[in-house]
Amino acid sequence: MLSTLRIRVTGIAIAAVLIIAAFVTGCGEDNTNRTARRRVDRTTRPALTNQPPVSSAPKAVPVEDHTVAKPEKTELPKFVAYEDAEAAYNDRQYKKAVELFTIYTGNRDENPWGFYMLGLSAWKAGDYEYAEESFEKALALAPGHVKSMLNLSRVLLDTGRPEEALVRIDGALGVDPGSNVALCLKGRALDQLGRTGEAIESYRAAIGINDRDAWSMNNMALIMIGQERFADALLPLARATQIDSTRAIFWNNLGMALERTGRFRSAAAAYGAALEADDGHDKACANLVRVQNVDEEPGLKAIDMKDYAQRFIDEMEDWKLAGTGKESSEPTALPDSLAIGIAGLVKPDTLAAGPE
Repeated sequence: MLSTLRIRVTGIAIAAVLIIAAFVTGCGEDNTNRTARRRVDRTTRPALTNQPPVSSAPKAVPVEDHTVAKPEKTELPKFVAYEDAEAAYNDRQYKKAVELFTIYTGNRDENPWGFYMLGLSAWKAGDYEYAEESFEKALALAPGHVKSMLNLSRVLLDTGRPEEALVRIDGALGVDPGSNVALCLKGRALDQLGRTGEAIESYRAAIGINDRDAWSMNNMALIMIGQERFADALLPLARATQIDSTRAIFWNNLGMALERTGRFRSAAAAYGAALEADDGHDKACANLVRVQNVDEEPGLKAIDMKDYAQRFIDEMEDWKLAGTGKESSEPTALPDSLAIGIAGLVKPDTLAAGPE
């Protein structure tokens, strides 16, 4: 698997202290593996007028028996059907969707769903200010619109305003207490506020509602890694990569947890799996180069990562029992001599999509 990556390692000096790479968190489908978006200058937003864009006059060119053709005017439509604007969004043409939903809401300013989609399009296009403004308009028309509350909270989290985000998230939970996405976002907000214990509990609650919530598992593991609980982080990451083996982020984070427990061969396999999922994942590539030739303690016993995923499933059942007040079993304990071997990691396309 790794030979196809064509990575040549020469003269690598291994630092005495490993540096943890930056991680990515997310919640739900709207938080696809992506890096933080840049804040878009409002002056770059398409001009929504019915006039052609202003351009400088062309220089005069000597002509004899012909004239210079005038440039064609490109006018924006005065009216847009919702379906056309939605089609642009579904095609991931987010800037075009912003343009079309702006026209649509200008003609249908009583429809909160139009402003919601405008906010979502602007957020995906990286225009946080316009996204926030649009979600606020949607909520002014429909104060109980949960999706607008949650996606507004995403904008607030992306712009470093977790306290404001928490207010919106709690409002959404007041309308829909069983929202898995709201609980995942609450975990993100609490983590940004430094309330890591509460954040882990929120992620646990999210997983209790949706036991295939791989993002909450990943985010919980990142808190554990930040607390240097590297062995504990292996369980949720083993399960996250089992649920969704296409996320390079999950594999990279699993590799980091393995590396920080001294399991360099298994870490290399996890970083390689990240590159199988996304060959442009720069952090996984750099991490693989760093650990590829590092010697690890001889005689480490290999274990099956599927077993660790199952241990996490068992822990989830204990959380559910604890929530009902019923007697639960003892928490699954990791052995002191934790040893993760390369036999426990396989290519992403050979992992089970869910529990056995």
